[in-house]
Amino acid sequence: MPPGSAFHGHERIVPVTRRTRPLLLVIALCAASGPASAQLHPLIGTWQWTRSANQCTETYDYRPDGVLRAVSGAEITEGTYAVSPQADPNGFYELSGNFTKTNQGKDCTDSPPVADPKPYTVYVVFHESRTRMLVCYKPSLERCFGPLRRIDVNVQGPGGARRPA
Repeated sequence: MPPGSAFHGHERIVPVTRRTRPLLLVIALCAASGPASAQLHPLIGTWQWTRSANQCTETYDYRPDGVLRAVSGAEITEGTYAVSPQADPNGFYELSGNFTKTNQGKDCTDSPPVADPKPYTVYVVFHESRTRMLVCYKPSLERCFGPLRRIDVNVQGPGGARRPA
């Protein structure tokens, strides 16, 4: 990654926790309405991030209908999300969401389960390739985690097959 890139130096960022997971959710929604042929939001699809401290992988599946499914270690959560259709002038999309279901499993950070999850708002910024993204707590690169890597595009193709990233 070139030193001038927004992604330079972000390989070892803050781990995803139960408090940061909602931020990821917000990144995901493409308020996609309209015909199936419409352009999908860059957030739609499946994203992964591996916590370097314990090599635990988290997977976030942002679906076109505004549903998010996240797996972190033994924890499985589901919720809803909404993401701004356009980036701000600095390239950040506002992502907001709310987790509605959890199996109360142990997540990658070993954090205790959250009994009453709160709505969250985070900001996502994509690499120009749209195959990596950072999740930030404000629309700046000062406090972010990632990069998350796209592993799949959550769109059914012919015969029901999912499109790989």
